[in-house]
Amino acid sequence: MDVVQELYDNTQTNVEAIKKAKQENKKVRLIIINSIIPKIHEDIIGIEAASAITESLKSEYNSEANDFLQWINKLTTIKTRTKNEIPTACKKMIKIFSNMKEAKAPMEEKKKAKYFLRALPTSFKSNFILVVTVDSLYNKIKEDLKLWNYFNIGETLLKKNS
Repeated sequence: MDVVQELYDNTQTNVEAIKKAKQENKKVRLIIINSIIPKIHEDIIGIEAASAITESLKSEYNSEANDFLQWINKLTTIKTRTKNEIPTACKKMIKIFSNMKEAKAPMEEKKKAKYFLRALPTSFKSNFILVVTVDSLYNKIKEDLKLWNYFNIGETLLKKNS
C-alpha cells in the first residue's frame, strides 16, 4: 500500500509525517530504479509509489520463464573470499541447481563446475585448476592437433581429386 497516500487520506494535518513518508518513498524508489536494467525503466516510468513499482515488477517479471535468469544471476553473484565461506556458497549453489532440476531446467555439469570454480577464492581455486599436469595437457593438445591435421589433410585431398 502507498504509505504517502494513506497518510494523506487519514491525517492531512500531519504534514511532518507526510513529508517523511515522501522522503522514504523517494529513497526506496531510487534504490529500485538503480537496481534494474534501463529496458525495465520504461515499464515503471510513470509510477511514483515505491510499493506500486514493486507490485508492478513482481507481476511483470516474476514468472517461471524468468526463473532461469534469476538463478543464473544468483549463481554469478555467489563469491567467496576465504575458505570459511566456501561451505555456505556451495550449499547455496547446490540449492539453486536442485531448484533448477525440479523446474525441469537442469544445467550441464560443465557449467555447474564453472560456477563452482568462479565462486572459489583464487588461492583455493588453483587447487582444482592445476589437477591437469603439463605433460597430460601437452599430450592432449598434440593428439587434438593430429586429429585436426588428419581431417584437414583428408579434406584437402578430396578437394584435389574433385
